[in-house]
Amino acid sequence: MFWEVVLGWEPADSRDARLNASYGIREVDDEEFSNRFAPDGTETSRAIFTFAEDEWESEVSGDFAFDLGPGRLKLIGLQRNEDSAFTENFKFGASDGSDSGDSIFLQSIYENESILRGEYSWNGSNESDWQVSLEGVYNLLESDEQLLRGDLTTAPVLVPDSIDGIEVEEIRSVAFLTLSRQL
Repeated sequence: MFWEVVLGWEPADSRDARLNASYGIREVDDEEFSNRFAPDGTETSRAIFTFAEDEWESEVSGDFAFDLGPGRLKLIGLQRNEDSAFTENFKFGASDGSDSGDSIFLQSIYENESILRGEYSWNGSNESDWQVSLEGVYNLLESDEQLLRGDLTTAPVLVPDSIDGIEVEEIRSVAFLTLSRQL
């Protein structure tokens, strides 16, 4: 289920602004059954795979533009977040109850992106267009995983060294100078 709101503002003067916002929730639950049979039709094994995901995401972005000196300044911003939790469970075993297993994989992911950008544009001589822009970006990704294993007669236990946490951060800035001319 996703919601989105878009607002715009353009008064009679040279200013204009836009604001966009969206928010969504997603819940997925899937289940798959598998049976194996010998050539004579006797069932030899069974397996059940379940997958669940609970996720929310949001995004807010906007821009504001106005005339400044001989050109036009546009300020742009974006903030995006996403949080997801996954569970995968695989249960299997021979039809007689032997050789069974239960494996559970848990994963949690959080993502964040923040962008600020400024663009200044003006018309030059000889039908040329100039633009100077500056952009700053911050990105974050965090991920945690766990693996549990067992058999169908006991509760699954955490596999040693299966807890893993990853965090990646990016901070960058970029500057551009652009000249456009008609050929």
